Amino acid sequence: VLERFIDLGAEHGAQALTCHTRTATMMFSGRADWDTLERVAAHAPLPVIGSGDINDVDTALAALERPGIAGIMLGRGTLGRPWFFREISTRRDEERSWQPGPELRLRTIIKHGQLLRDEYGDKTGLLLYRKHLAWYSRGLPGAAAFRQQLFTIKDFITLDETIGALITGTGWSGDHNSFHSPEPELVL
Repeated sequence: VLERFIDLGAEHGAQALTCHTRTATMMFSGRADWDTLERVAAHAPLPVIGSGDINDVDTALAALERPGIAGIMLGRGTLGRPWFFREISTRRDEERSWQPGPELRLRTIIKHGQLLRDEYGDKTGLLLYRKHLAWYSRGLPGAAAFRQQLFTIKDFITLDETIGALITGTGWSGDHNSFHSPEPELVL
């Protein structure tokens, strides 16, 4: 089926196709089938971009090395981690690891909150921001307690101060605007 789908895309003018390596019936369970995608992509008449189960740098780089795979599309692996793209490219291009420091991480998160507020307004923007903050907090010391508190907070400034305290580990509650400039190195 995948081979025919790719051929149909090419016949009707597609310049490239992104294929997820998990079926609709699998939903979020099971493992992505990169072997099948690699086999099909090796003979495809157009570039095939693969997606599925790319949640760490090693998996991303391994996917990019597969014959016939022209690129990767990232999905859930970027939730709470918009710098994942930079992690991958730094390892690929410079052969070294990279992680954002606390200040860059915090500036990026707060910028994300500003963008959500600007796009969706206070009420909906706040709801979306809290959801994203739950993802941003994954793996941080104190994250479980933060998430318990997170959904009781009703304003952007308190959310920013609370995530700031979590990320920096300082209990920061200073000037909210100090994290708005300079612009973060990562652009959302």
